[in-house]
Amino acid sequence: MERNYQHGTHFTSTHDNPREGRSSRSMITVQVFDLPGVKKVLGHCSFRSNHNFCSHCTLSKADIGNFDWQHWPLRKREDLRAAAEAWRDAPSAADRKALYNQNGVRWSSLWGLSYFDPTRSVVVDGMHNIFEGLVQYHCCTVLGIDTPDPEPTEEKAADPLKLSSAINLFAQGATCNTLERFAIPVLKALCLHHNLALPQAGTRKPTKAQILDVLERSRVSRVTGLVFISLTIS
Repeated sequence: MERNYQHGTHFTSTHDNPREGRSSRSMITVQVFDLPGVKKVLGHCSFRSNHNFCSHCTLSKADIGNFDWQHWPLRKREDLRAAAEAWRDAPSAADRKALYNQNGVRWSSLWGLSYFDPTRSVVVDGMHNIFEGLVQYHCCTVLGIDTPDPEPTEEKAADPLKLSSAINLFAQGATCNTLERFAIPVLKALCLHHNLALPQAGTRKPTKAQILDVLERSRVSRVTGLVFISLTIS
């Protein structure tokens, strides 16, 4: 292929030139694969690599959430060729493995083409890129583009019968183990009924355990106060 690019191939007879023939030159302009395929053909390591997952930039997996593409450190053709040649010329399998772990590049036969540039000539094929919905999935699901903001959820009202039961049980000195069977809206309404302040944690709603803790402390305080009054009177 390199010879054909440099010197061309002469066909002694063609349809339009049956006597003189015609010379032609050709080259591999683009490489069209899916992502796992392109990694193998280019001699690059897998997209699962922690430090060399991308064939076009040098970001590590730790920075995979960096969407500031204008400041991505891009790979250079000459650096990739040098790394591939170093892997090819390494004296042992251990040396090759070390170079591969460091640079994420093996030798590929495509480097035999003088014009080969993996930073510019690789294209993810249209079937995987568009027809199978990878672009749509990445934009809509991964990046969340065009996803509407969640609607504010209204506080669910407490069931009146269950609230009445909870009020009666609490008045009888029910413990957290007894009150735990009630839903959060009922427990919140029970606190409101007794003017008990719920814990504040920014925009986060209090958990059932926190609400039960407020009720339990109020119960213990009330029982302790009754005992104190009883001892004082006697």
